[in-house]
Amino acid sequence: MRTLFVLLVGSLLLSSCVSSKKYKETVSNLQQEHQARTGELQEQLEKLNAEKETLTYDLARSEGGNAALLATQDKLQDRIDQLQAEIEHIDNKASDQQESLSNELAGRDEAINAFKDRLSKIQGVVDRWENAQSAISKEIQQALQPFDSTLCAVDQRGGEVVVVFNEDLVFYSGSTSRFRQTGIDAFQAVSAIIAKYPSLYITIVGHTDNRDVARKSLDNWDYTLLRAGNVAKLLIDEFDLGANRILPAGKSEFSPRTSNETAEGRSENRRMELILSEGANDLSREIKRELDK
Repeated sequence: MRTLFVLLVGSLLLSSCVSSKKYKETVSNLQQEHQARTGELQEQLEKLNAEKETLTYDLARSEGGNAALLATQDKLQDRIDQLQAEIEHIDNKASDQQESLSNELAGRDEAINAFKDRLSKIQGVVDRWENAQSAISKEIQQALQPFDSTLCAVDQRGGEVVVVFNEDLVFYSGSTSRFRQTGIDAFQAVSAIIAKYPSLYITIVGHTDNRDVARKSLDNWDYTLLRAGNVAKLLIDEFDLGANRILPAGKSEFSPRTSNETAEGRSENRRMELILSEGANDLSREIKRELDK
């Protein structure tokens, strides 16, 4: 700017001759104009610098905010990724547990079905035995029809057929070995049925009432056991039932059929019982055969 001013002054001096006063006025005007212009430009420069500082501050603040936002965004994204990984892990774990549980339930169902199948087979064997016992019971009832129904009976108790003979049908009063003919005939009729079922076992049990027997040499235990033993001999010797199938026993007065308070009750308690049952080993073998099929 200063150089331009000098050139202008030189041009004026060369181009025309002016007075010293005019020259000074011109120089003064030019200097004033220069100063005014310089001040104006300086003011504009200061404004621009201020604006620059403001913009620089705003930019820095904006950049700082953006950085903070970016950092926060990065943290949120990391948390989102972490949560997504946890969800995926939980889903995989749940899927594995569900598959394991499904396999366990399937195995349990298979075991339950296998158990039900075994139980059904066992029940089938038991049902066949019970049906066979019912058939035996009916046959014996028919065989005993000719005899006094008040002196004999056929019961089914817990998987066993029990044939009950009153003392008056079988023995003479007070005797342990003298059979009445009706007793022999009744045992013969029952033995014919038993012989058809070789798997049956026979327990012969003697019973009496709660009074002492007339024979002083015997107590009630001996009395009932002797009667049972003599019935066993009759079945073996006269009716060809195998001795290995027969077991005699005496219960004395300790298993009454009814009350001993009356004469009728005591008479009913003096009895012989034939308990017919399948051997436990035979039943076990049949069940095992059925389960092995």
